Amino acid sequence: MVKIGAHVSSSKSLDLVFDRALEIKADTIQFFVRSPRAWAWKERDNIEKENFLKKKERFNISPLVVHASYLFNLASDDETLWKKSINGVIEELNLCEELGIDYYVIHAGKAKGQKEENAIKNILKAMETIFSKVSLKNTTFLPETLAGQKGEIGKTAKELKEIIKPFKTEKIGICLDTCHLYS
Repeated sequence: MVKIGAHVSSSKSLDLVFDRALEIKADTIQFFVRSPRAWAWKERDNIEKENFLKKKERFNISPLVVHASYLFNLASDDETLWKKSINGVIEELNLCEELGIDYYVIHAGKAKGQKEENAIKNILKAMETIFSKVSLKNTTFLPETLAGQKGEIGKTAKELKEIIKPFKTEKIGICLDTCHLYS
């Protein structure tokens, strides 16, 4: 069966993603669990999580995809940004696991003035740290194909293979963004 979906807003409360999906008759959805352009993390209370899980069961919209914040840069050579990015991914993945989210899509990072080989090493170290802190049982971690602008890592199959290859025992794959592939 072909599933048609869209990115929907999680504004006000995470459970509202299901209402918004129903409004547009989506079979599958993607959403953010935080503002994609802010570092602040809002701890979700039990009522919000319970409401999400009830609607998830009731409406059977799947797969559910969370897109990582746009601020994260696992490739960064700025230690402060790199650590903030790792911590942000861990926060989001822990919530994804708790809510039974199927997929977590992330832009691996940007080289920003450093050699791409070094940026890839930073991504690998970051992923090693993330996977040591979060045990993925429900959620598959998906680095996304990128357009390759401004030093983006993940623009070629070779780069993506290099990023995921060391983590064969993890729930990991690749998100093919066709818009990015053709831009």
